[in-house]
Amino acid sequence: MKKSTVWLFISFSFLLLGGVMLALEHHFYQYVDTQGVLHESLFLPLGVLSMILGGSLLSVTLMYRLLSSFKSGASRPGMQG
Repeated sequence: MKKSTVWLFISFSFLLLGGVMLALEHHFYQYVDTQGVLHESLFLPLGVLSMILGGSLLSVTLMYRLLSSFKSGASRPGMQG
């Protein structure tokens, strides 16, 4: 398996994990008490961090794949004009 495929799988896993954590935060743990104080769990910062990490990894992996496809396309014989 190629390295970029593994990184692509890892980035989608982080995005999925972040989405699940944010959904759990929204449905179960976030509430405002009688004094108007918002109570949140650790799912919110971990979910946001996972989404940011997954998005960053995804963009770097896609840029790597795009650049490597340009390099391999330019180095093939017969592809030049």
